[in-house]
Amino acid sequence: MARIFNGDYSTGDFRQWHRMMNAHVPRAVPAHPFSYGANFPPRRFYSAQVISEDKDAGYIARYELRENDTPWWGGQARSEVSGVDDTFAPVDSTRWYAWSMKFDTTFPTNHYDLGFGIFGQFHDTSNGGYSPPVAFGYPTQLSVSLTQPGTGFRSPGYWYLFHIQWPPPTSAGVVPMATHIFPVCELPFNLGQWHDIKLQIKWKQDQTGFIRMWWNGQRQTLWGGVDTHYGATLPPNIGTDPHQIVTGQAVQMGYYRDKSIVEPGIIYNAGFRMADGESDL
Repeated sequence: MARIFNGDYSTGDFRQWHRMMNAHVPRAVPAHPFSYGANFPPRRFYSAQVISEDKDAGYIARYELRENDTPWWGGQARSEVSGVDDTFAPVDSTRWYAWSMKFDTTFPTNHYDLGFGIFGQFHDTSNGGYSPPVAFGYPTQLSVSLTQPGTGFRSPGYWYLFHIQWPPPTSAGVVPMATHIFPVCELPFNLGQWHDIKLQIKWKQDQTGFIRMWWNGQRQTLWGGVDTHYGATLPPNIGTDPHQIVTGQAVQMGYYRDKSIVEPGIIYNAGFRMADGESDL
């Protein structure tokens, strides 16, 4: 067993991460439509900065979104880094993740009422059009009806680790609609305070997949009153072409949200690491 990836910003910039995705990424980036982390200025733009003002965390990342902070390639507002190959976890693997997160004291705690928001996501590696199967924050309100009675998302004051599941496709090439969205763990915002997150996830396309979570050093009781949440943590393949096959997932950290939200939001990240065993985090 070993440490697989370090994304703790200890270099003073974003070079540990392969990609930077936000409204300040220039269109003309050589060889790639996204900016490589090593080339992204750490302090020039408000959208993503590496700073060292926090005496308890050393170098940390500061991600900020404002209204309509959409990258040039379109979509919703985002300021995220992506590990791509470095954080890749293949189907059937089990991985451990740990990092710290903090919401600025100005962060809107009624975020769910304003629109969807993602504060860190584990995204499948297919081009099939799925949403992230496992993420922190809130899904779109249109999809919340998929949660079971009495287990919905609350606002204000709370954020979630949530898990999305999809059925097999009805025909080749057709992305099915999600059937379940589970609010796996509910957390208070505690603005201005660090949240220490640790996860163990088994990446499976069947019900033997699982999620376990620790928050500030304590094992959490999850959706349904259990300490291990079981279910397909990766979506199904939608065909046999290479771009229709889910090979695993990769990590995206930062902030992604509805572009119409007016209130600025600021999130801090520190100390991200990934391993195939808990002792190597």
